[in-house]
Amino acid sequence: ARDGPADMSRDASDDDGYDHAPTRASDDEDEPRTMSDEDDEEEDARRMRNLNLDEAFEPVTSPVMRLKRAWVRERLAPEMMTREDALVEAVKTAVEAQERALTRRAETRAERGGGAEDASEKLMDNVMWVEVNRIKYLLREYARTRLRKIEAHAFYFILTKEGQERLSERLSEAEQKYVREYAIAVSEHYENVLKELPEQYRHAVKEFATDEEGGSAMISKPKTDSFVFFRFREDVVNFVTGEDDDGNTDSVDLKRGAILLAKYSMFKDLLHTDPPKAELV
Repeated sequence: ARDGPADMSRDASDDDGYDHAPTRASDDEDEPRTMSDEDDEEEDARRMRNLNLDEAFEPVTSPVMRLKRAWVRERLAPEMMTREDALVEAVKTAVEAQERALTRRAETRAERGGGAEDASEKLMDNVMWVEVNRIKYLLREYARTRLRKIEAHAFYFILTKEGQERLSERLSEAEQKYVREYAIAVSEHYENVLKELPEQYRHAVKEFATDEEGGSAMISKPKTDSFVFFRFREDVVNFVTGEDDDGNTDSVDLKRGAILLAKYSMFKDLLHTDPPKAELV
């Protein structure tokens, strides 16, 4: 056995970014709890709920942070989210300005011939280039994520009433053009393949030729009843989650900072408020 006091520090691998209350010593566990202790614990719980939704990372007003949120939300949501056109353009403009500034600084250093001061400046510029490339990656991944959803649900956007509403509400003009052209290309490909099958199986989206006109049994649709993790950004009181068999509404109180596994359709409306009252994690 080792002599001396035990090491009570937390391992770095256990650090989850949240402020944890110190561990109580084992010989204190049986001490009677006082009203003051309960008040302190309630205050600690309230403080921990309010921590680290934004403050431990980049400021919420940062365009990069907002772009990161939009990308994560797009990746985790089963349906298409509204494209953040203004945000994407603002980040693109900032990236292009930073690239021009870094290029000019490199050209100036080359003209001076280099030196100790230039070496230090070059090191800082390399760090800035890493940050620029990170942001460009976010922009590319945001676009790719949306394109994957568009291609997965192309016929949903073109052939269903609900999809057509989503098409005009949540897709940019360029994305709307792309989904139409993609659906045409896929339809032509299906026709070339399906014409070799018996006549009753030649339709691209109908399961059988006898399906009613406009049938959409084989159209891939967003799975809005799939389960996702929500994190609530503020308290929501008496949020209606549905109705029971007798027609009575079911409601729940949601606490800021709480993380809940639930059907996407249950709390998706909280993602679209301004500012959002919930986010996907």
